[in-house]
Amino acid sequence: MDHNLDYSKSPKVCSIQIVNTCFMKCKMCYSWQKQKDSKRMDKELNIAEWESFLDSLREITPAGTPVSFTGGGEPLYREGIFELIEYATKKGFIAQLPSNGYLIDQDIAKRLADAGLCGLTLSLDSLNEKTHDFLRGVDGTFLRVMKAIGYLRRNKIGFSLMTTIMEKNLNDILELVDWAKKERIGIRFQAVSRPFDKDLACDWHEQDEWKFLWPQDNVKAARLIDELISLKNSGYEILNPVGQLEIFKAYFEKPRRPYRLRRCNVGDYLMNMDIFGNLNPCYSIGIWGNIKETKIRDLWFSQKAQAFREEIYNCQKPCHHLINCFYEE
Repeated sequence: MDHNLDYSKSPKVCSIQIVNTCFMKCKMCYSWQKQKDSKRMDKELNIAEWESFLDSLREITPAGTPVSFTGGGEPLYREGIFELIEYATKKGFIAQLPSNGYLIDQDIAKRLADAGLCGLTLSLDSLNEKTHDFLRGVDGTFLRVMKAIGYLRRNKIGFSLMTTIMEKNLNDILELVDWAKKERIGIRFQAVSRPFDKDLACDWHEQDEWKFLWPQDNVKAARLIDELISLKNSGYEILNPVGQLEIFKAYFEKPRRPYRLRRCNVGDYLMNMDIFGNLNPCYSIGIWGNIKETKIRDLWFSQKAQAFREEIYNCQKPCHHLINCFYEE
């Protein structure tokens, strides 16, 4: 760690994509349709390389920097994930990950706890078993999530729920929120966006094939979100800021306009690493470099990186990342 470094210019969070395959068949993501390519798989970073990256990352970030192990699939599906979480924790990072919950049993939960995992985000789209399983594309997923909640609690792992607001579960959201309150579980929402790993036009939500995902009545969606805001203000543990929920309303009404309160700062705070070791905070702008070829310090603080940031600042594209994962107050 460089004690003379100005940490105000360091990344505030790091997302490491450690998996690029999935056994689920979610209707909002099509990573599961990817064909395995042995040549591309050979280029994926192994656990030792990711540990080396964490060493380098720790040199330019303060203790307590969040590191989220993510990917185009289920992170717990990746061999070596527990060792990587433990390594990150020992280096002083706050280790987190999202999960669909399917693989979490008592053994997995205990291993996560022993590795030092600080937080887990569990996907749950409805208390209606058929609806959740339909959206996730695998029967039995809902029951697995319910069991996973018990295992996480038993092993004292902090977790919250992540729910995507869609046409299919629009009538189920308030029931889910009430249940989460009774169970004392925090819940965060995302607005449904263009399905991942599908090359679709901006009008995807108007196409017959995808209408089942997009709320068909934006007035109804707006009323729901107003109710969520009211519940949040009354003490429900809805984790989204009110400003973000308000943007959801505008987004569902006019999905193709840019939504930002000010310039996009994702290039300043997010260090997003793909499975091959590419630094790529913004998918629209492109890859900044690869850690196999250049040290992360040199990538993050380079003039090239600053040029990318300037391009991001001036971007006016409609971007669901600013609505969901990268929302800023």
